[in-house]
Amino acid sequence: MRGTGCCVKSSALVRAHCSSEESGPDFFRDGVAAAAAAVPGARVGLVEGEDHGVDQEVLAPVLAGFFRA
Repeated sequence: MRGTGCCVKSSALVRAHCSSEESGPDFFRDGVAAAAAAVPGARVGLVEGEDHGVDQEVLAPVLAGFFRA
């Protein structure tokens, strides 16, 4: 993925779900951080306590905060 972020011309949110109390396994956190680092201006959005089927009531504030920034 290194070097591919140069072509992204819009804002980016790299979202991760973290179903454990410790924010998920290290490889999830590390992967999300690496993906965000590869895209200039990208931000990480962790959705604590959720899995792949994130509840819309939980996800909505994360997305709203991203779009307002």
